[in-house]
Amino acid sequence: MNMSGDENFSGRIKCLDGWRALSIFLVVFSHSHIVSMAGDLGRSGGSYGVRFFFVISGFLITLLMLKEINLTGKISLKNFYIRRLLRIFPVYFAYIIVCLLLETSGVANKVTNSHQWLLNIIFLANYGECTGPTGVLWSLGVEEQFYLIWPLLFVRFNLMNKKVLPVLLLACAIIIAPVFRGLTITKKLDDWTILSHRFSFLHHMDMLAIGCLGAIIIWRNPKISSLFVTKWRLVLPLSIMLLTIPYAARNIQGLGIETVFGPTMQAFGFLLLLVLSISYPSLIYFKPLQYAPVVWLGTISYSLYLWHSVFLTGRYFGDGENLLIYIGFPVSLCVAALSYYFLELPIMGMRSRYRINKNKKDIT
Repeated sequence: MNMSGDENFSGRIKCLDGWRALSIFLVVFSHSHIVSMAGDLGRSGGSYGVRFFFVISGFLITLLMLKEINLTGKISLKNFYIRRLLRIFPVYFAYIIVCLLLETSGVANKVTNSHQWLLNIIFLANYGECTGPTGVLWSLGVEEQFYLIWPLLFVRFNLMNKKVLPVLLLACAIIIAPVFRGLTITKKLDDWTILSHRFSFLHHMDMLAIGCLGAIIIWRNPKISSLFVTKWRLVLPLSIMLLTIPYAARNIQGLGIETVFGPTMQAFGFLLLLVLSISYPSLIYFKPLQYAPVVWLGTISYSLYLWHSVFLTGRYFGDGENLLIYIGFPVSLCVAALSYYFLELPIMGMRSRYRINKNKKDIT
């Protein structure tokens, strides 16, 4: 395998936090009280944001594994899972505890049943009812299931030294996911919850796989970055086309362009944008992604993704006419910042013990 791709990913990846910021903005806006002003496009923003997050996760985790192999000659699954645990668990379980206390104390509406609480705790939230403020945990369930499966496959089948097999496995995931979405929509899987649930891992694995595939391709072929730079006038409109066609075709019945193939198309479109921004961060269109406030928003995006659902959706504190709904965004932002600085940031010191190389800046 060509390992020279490491040259393109030393230090923190430019624009990555900017894309996280855009993704979390789309999610938060779609859950806000004012989303009705933007109609269907505003409500669709949440789906776009989550799909972007999935592509980023697949891309980044695969890239980190490739870097680890390049630096150490192997992947430590133990260190990988410890890093993921320290990254996800503290804020995740703090959020669950707060939601549980709000409901059991009577301060907030009781909207989560015991079955869903159990699924939330074991990271299978995506197979439950996904209602109330803990409903947002479905996407983290999908990601955790991905973190469990993909690194194991990567190590077990020695994918780092295989050219065809990793591409073949990822291609299968990309092809199979739309099939499951189509079967679910046509009511062919009604009796199989794990297969038919709209938040099932099987319905969303293509977006994660597309991110993984992108990381492998550009790592093995560093010259692709130069190609993206010289051909950006073609790459940019192509990516926008892939992102917008599913929405534009939403009223065309029977073809499944939006619901079946749309997520896959949008994931490929976003991957093109992601790779272009990494290859050509100085392009004027990507400058806003590197502004300090935008980068900061991307930095706290994980905490904001969780906490906004308590304050912004109105599911806990009323029917949408409560004052909190109108000040929900600044409140969510403040709570997310506190969560980042007092929960996430202190844990980063512990995570550094398990990083690939303590002397190199984290790329994430």
